Amino acid sequence: GEGDKGFEEMAKKPSAQDCTYERFEATANTVDAKMTCKSQQGGTTTMTMNGAMTSTSMKMVMEGEQKMPGIPGDGVVKTKIEVTSRRIGDCT
Repeated sequence: GEGDKGFEEMAKKPSAQDCTYERFEATANTVDAKMTCKSQQGGTTTMTMNGAMTSTSMKMVMEGEQKMPGIPGDGVVKTKIEVTSRRIGDCT
């Protein structure tokens, strides 16, 4: 499955927006990346991804900053997503 390919294959599939990587370092078990995407509406999103994976677990932290015209306040939305998983058995 896709998990067998490690972080590199999963992380190299940016969304349909105009995205470029400023930094991308990956092995079968780790990823450290920074990507910037430009939207058709004139905004930008910068996303960092840092994670590690073993055969039985995974942890990834993704942080993003979206700058979009029309967002109330200073026009910036910041997010942080932390995902931790572990294998609990074979799929059924």
